[in-house]
Amino acid sequence: MAIGDSLSNLLGDAGFKLIDIGARGGSMEELVLLAPFSHYYACEPDPEEAQKLSIKLKKENSWQNLTVIPEAISSSEGKSILYVTKQPGNSSLLKPNHDVFNRYFIDPEFHVESTVNIPTISLNHASERYDFQDACFLKIDTQGTELDILKSGRQFVKENILAVYVEVEFQPFYIEQPLFSDVDLYLKSLGFSLFDLNRVLMRRASHQSNLYSRRQVLWGHALYFKEPESILNGNDDNKTLLNAMRLLGLALAFEYFDIALELVTSARSSILISNAYGSQVEKDVEEFIQCRTDDLLDKDIFDESTPNCTTSMYKDKKNIFRHQHYQTLRRYEQLSEKNKELIMKHKELKKAHKELNKKHNELKKSKSIIGNFLGRAPFK
Repeated sequence: MAIGDSLSNLLGDAGFKLIDIGARGGSMEELVLLAPFSHYYACEPDPEEAQKLSIKLKKENSWQNLTVIPEAISSSEGKSILYVTKQPGNSSLLKPNHDVFNRYFIDPEFHVESTVNIPTISLNHASERYDFQDACFLKIDTQGTELDILKSGRQFVKENILAVYVEVEFQPFYIEQPLFSDVDLYLKSLGFSLFDLNRVLMRRASHQSNLYSRRQVLWGHALYFKEPESILNGNDDNKTLLNAMRLLGLALAFEYFDIALELVTSARSSILISNAYGSQVEKDVEEFIQCRTDDLLDKDIFDESTPNCTTSMYKDKKNIFRHQHYQTLRRYEQLSEKNKELIMKHKELKKAHKELNKKHNELKKSKSIIGNFLGRAPFK
């Protein structure tokens, strides 16, 4: 999707540093928009997987810079045991809780096949060692240790991070793991607000395939943002401008366009952005959002694989069509009123024309009588 020159210049100066802890499988699709403007940090402690990930990320997107961190981010420093499961993506520093897994059809995927000692480092120390103290986005998907990682970089997260995408569990799939409520309370204490929760629902192992039952929510992925007001109240205009630029980019990437519009139209951030990059930025943002809206209207929303996305898109699409229908009806009513006015004027003109014809005929008749009386030819 094309980005206007002024908006592109702003994003290029924002200095995006995006941290992906648990990057196995590649980068998030939503971040592709920011790839040309971003330094992407991917954490993968398995040396073989780290090499594969580096190759894949270089092929995937045109990241401005790319760093693969060969250590696990954890609350402890040094070495930790990694429980390697049958499905490698379910491996964790926490031991799987099979009493819980046995309730569902996913238990075999979490069987531990081996253990390995891996290097670990806290989030605070990692930010210093790999130079991402000023990162603005954090994604964590580490199978149960997400809250420990957040706590190992509390000050870093509170002062710099503007958006967090985190895996959350509603059942204790790993022994002594925190659940969604714990993660949610902690992030709220740091000033974040929940914006999205993409849930995974499953049926229990006891289910009968020939009978219907609603599914139970097991885990999900939650997206948190800092509220715009919380980052615009500082006394340092340069810091405020930089935060506004970065939050604007993240809002556009994750399609929270209401936030994007707030940033380019609200009093302080819009003035700072306009002074630095001109008024064209607001127009570029509006054009970008309009283009995405047009794409939405053309899209078959029922082909979307994500239920939350489908619901949101369906509601927005329905509302947009309702608004367009209302505008069309208003236009039709306006045209109908105009048409009535034209019909009335036409009748009035027709009546006036008839009167003129009548007077013209009377005048011809009068002149003909006068002509005959004077012995002249009748008036034509």
